[in-house]
Amino acid sequence: MLPGLVFALVSGVLMALGIGAVAKENSFAETARMVVLFSLGVTVWTILAMPVFNHYGWTYWVYLFVSETVALIAGGLIIARWFVPGAPVAEPAPTAS
Repeated sequence: MLPGLVFALVSGVLMALGIGAVAKENSFAETARMVVLFSLGVTVWTILAMPVFNHYGWTYWVYLFVSETVALIAGGLIIARWFVPGAPVAEPAPTAS
């Protein structure tokens, strides 16, 4: 149980560092799109590839794909929304009258 907790914490920190490095210059919508696409890409490759390459049944792997994708997207969006500062808001230029 303890190794799983340590693994989850290390994974969360790595995810936060990755999102923080990319999201500094982007808005939340751009960061959210990156989180969703990256989570889908990782889970498609790591989870849905198992029944394809190893000739397993699909039922368990589709369930695992959906649950892992939802968990990664939820965690990534929480990190992106609460713990990453947004892109600086541009001040409107003063107009000369």
